[in-house]
Amino acid sequence: MDRLRTGLLVGVLLVCAVPVSPSCVHLEWIATGDDGVVGCASGYDLRYSEDSVVLANHFDEATQVQGLPTPQPAGSDESFTVPGLVAGTKYFFALRVADEASNWSDILDIGGRVASEESCSAPEACLHIEIDEVLNCIQGQHTSVDVLLSTSTESVGGFDLLVAYDQTALLLTNVEAGALLTDCRWEYFSYSLISSGSCSGCPTGQVRIMAIAELFNGPFHPSCYLESQLGTIAILDFLVSNDYTLECQFVPVNFFWMDCGDNGVSSEDGNTLWVSREVYNSYDNNITNPSHGFPGFYGVPNQCLEYSSGKPTAIRCADFSSGGISTVCVDSIDGRGDINLNDIPYEIADAVVFTNYFIRGLAAFTINVDGQIAATDVTADGIPLTVADLVYLTRIITGDADPVPKVDPAAWTTATVEHRDGVVTVVDASADIGAVHLIVEGEVEPVLHGGITGMELRYGHDGVNTRVLIWDPDGRSHVGLGPMMLLESDDRILSIEAASVEGIQMSVDVRGIPSDFTLFQNYPNPFNPVTEISFDLPQSSRVTLDVYDIIGRKVTTLVDDYLQAGGHSVSWGGRSSTGETVASGVYFYRLQADRLSQTRKMLLLK
Repeated sequence: MDRLRTGLLVGVLLVCAVPVSPSCVHLEWIATGDDGVVGCASGYDLRYSEDSVVLANHFDEATQVQGLPTPQPAGSDESFTVPGLVAGTKYFFALRVADEASNWSDILDIGGRVASEESCSAPEACLHIEIDEVLNCIQGQHTSVDVLLSTSTESVGGFDLLVAYDQTALLLTNVEAGALLTDCRWEYFSYSLISSGSCSGCPTGQVRIMAIAELFNGPFHPSCYLESQLGTIAILDFLVSNDYTLECQFVPVNFFWMDCGDNGVSSEDGNTLWVSREVYNSYDNNITNPSHGFPGFYGVPNQCLEYSSGKPTAIRCADFSSGGISTVCVDSIDGRGDINLNDIPYEIADAVVFTNYFIRGLAAFTINVDGQIAATDVTADGIPLTVADLVYLTRIITGDADPVPKVDPAAWTTATVEHRDGVVTVVDASADIGAVHLIVEGEVEPVLHGGITGMELRYGHDGVNTRVLIWDPDGRSHVGLGPMMLLESDDRILSIEAASVEGIQMSVDVRGIPSDFTLFQNYPNPFNPVTEISFDLPQSSRVTLDVYDIIGRKVTTLVDDYLQAGGHSVSWGGRSSTGETVASGVYFYRLQADRLSQTRKMLLLK
């Protein structure tokens, strides 16, 4: 490489940030080549000091400037603004250049420059990626959050984003490519959930999103590389927790950094990596801190920008803005107990609409489905649409109870129901049963047993199954032990939900002699804090029922015993084998009996 000559320096302009910010100095020079005036150099090393002797004799001890541009072809105009200086202080600068073999030139002495107090404009970001903010989300419902490209002055070949969130409030169910990528026909898009593992202080939920414009060198190519293109690059689908202690809350969805490659954007040719310049949190505050290190929310630290031969140059040119989800206040949707949304809660019309739900499903809600669902949480236990809510609503309407939140979901009572030879019988119950809701496979015609007095049976076909409700509209009678309902002998009960006359949810165990080995879907699902897992054994067997997390680790064993033929049920309260409360998320439960095995998925929401 030819030596850099001092004559290549064409000038120095003194500029600075606004008075409240540190000053800066703007430097300009003419690029040299890899071999004199031929080709491109491979990297710059710019340093400064307040002592010219240190700079001249101990170059490696001077302060190294980070984020320098990639060298342009020989003869090109180059410039760079050095930020973070103290106004009125004189600094000495020196520059050296490397060729492709990592041979360094002699040091070019740029000389002393004083950082002034004059106003200057900060360089614009070449990219700006934002996570959208979604307001007034309904709990227990899915919400989509867009990741947006709002500034783009460069041709992009791919990106690697790391996004963090609170898994106790949000459950990520899917990520898909945004319209900007699909319209440009990008060839690769993928995401993966990241375990926080032993990382202290890391967010409980993390997802890595990767996209590459051109992966296959075939006949078809992307139509654009995002230069001057603005729009959605990814869509995150979250299930918002139905834990009503989280109502009226804002849940941030943040960019997060675990290593130098996180939230990096590659140029179209792959020779340049753009990394964080400025980072803004969900409240639009600039939280950039290049000295923080990993892990953190504050951007790429300075050590990631150190020059290394043969690797893409990292340049601070991308800004990141985090967003999030705010949950709607339940009372702003509608008052508890006002299920028909007429501003008069706890009236007989509310009971009629709610009763119709148990017969017809959500089709019974014709005014505002989200608002009516929220209003059904009469017991204020955070779980809407239960027969416990219906029973307690009836008690309020008849004057037997006050509309005051009172029910502890951990105080559920129990009942055992047997279905044998077409007769559904209550075998055992720890409290008087005020209402029963059953879902029976297919279209059937259930009949209330003659021994039940003071109760009504209503049913309807929802297009797939038959929904049955047994209750007393006056709230005075209850279902006792003994036969309750008649079905055909081969009718299959898919689920049973019951509540006591006080309006407390009951855990129901269904018995019978099944013909097949079957593991049923847990109920309720999603659940918090307890769910029931039922299974059928056609013959007596040695049985194990284990719970696993989403990455395959065993969480706990619920059953490890020799069981008789029949229907069985076991509850899980969201705790590990050591008694620790587990995080919200997807879990798998696997039933093994002899050489048979079945696995199902369940969702814990807190």
